[in-house]
Amino acid sequence: MSASEWLPIAALGVALASPLVYLGIYVRRRRLRAARLLASREPLDEQAFARRFFLESTRRYELACGVREVLGRHYPLPLDGLRPGDEFIKDLRMDDFDSLATVEVVLDLEQQYGVKLPAERLASAHTFRELVDIVEEWLEKAS
Repeated sequence: MSASEWLPIAALGVALASPLVYLGIYVRRRRLRAARLLASREPLDEQAFARRFFLESTRRYELACGVREVLGRHYPLPLDGLRPGDEFIKDLRMDDFDSLATVEVVLDLEQQYGVKLPAERLASAHTFRELVDIVEEWLEKAS
């Protein structure tokens, strides 16, 4: 095949790959920002995190530990610098979290706590604290 024959094919390949490359760079940059934010804070394991921010009751302490553990299994970055007010999209850049990962988080939470969590109610959680509040609310309704 001569250069004049493969050049249009190569150009088409570049044209098709360019948006995917850009998307990959965009996602990496957003994750890098989230990683920098999390790394800039004092690292806390699940227990230290819950002790510092959710000590209102034993139940909230245990929920914070469990929810953070579940989230950490699916989030691509270490959550050592997580804070309760961190917004999932703005701070943690979870808007590029695919729908399968979101479903897996919900299923893990449902399995861990033995309660069916309504997707529409979970979608209203913008911060980690709000997610803990929702899980706690549904556990109270179920008991």
